[in-house]
Amino acid sequence: MQGSCLSRFIALLLIVVAGGAVAGCTTSDDLGAEFVEIKAEESQLSFTLPAVAGGAQRYFKGRDRTRGHTVYTASWRPARSEFPSAQLNLLNAPPGYYFGYSDLDTDLIRGWSNFRERPFTIDERTTRVSGLGRFTVHRFHSDNLSCVAFAIVFGNHDRGDGTRRLDGLYCLQPGDVLTPATVESVLAAVKVNN
Repeated sequence: MQGSCLSRFIALLLIVVAGGAVAGCTTSDDLGAEFVEIKAEESQLSFTLPAVAGGAQRYFKGRDRTRGHTVYTASWRPARSEFPSAQLNLLNAPPGYYFGYSDLDTDLIRGWSNFRERPFTIDERTTRVSGLGRFTVHRFHSDNLSCVAFAIVFGNHDRGDGTRRLDGLYCLQPGDVLTPATVESVLAAVKVNN
């Protein structure tokens, strides 16, 4: 799959999902007719960080009609607050398609609609290894929000690229500071089921 097409698709997906997910109000109508809300046990995504345990959770599944990707998206936040919040988007490539590792060099922050027009400062660009493999990580802050955006390409493909791509965003309570140790905990909390 060509990088520019994939980058545009991922940016569109992140814009649609993140527009309502941080505020905790994403619906299947926001995602379009190809997306339906599903139960947690039907999703391939889970997030086990205690800060959002027992809170509001939303799960959606859909298909990109153009490329045939199966897409899972989910968001988590505490029951009585908007933050901390987590969002994950998983793309599963159809047979014959793959996601290139070079696509991870795209801007991981501006793809989320919350930060498309909002100024932010990147505190750290790095990679971190966690359960799924090597994540590309951008730790940043915007006004009084401290967040991390991350992505990984994984899954087997004969070319060495991945058949799955995961993008994520995690933001702390306004005023709290995201440390490298918290980033490690966030990445460890990301689970992808088959």
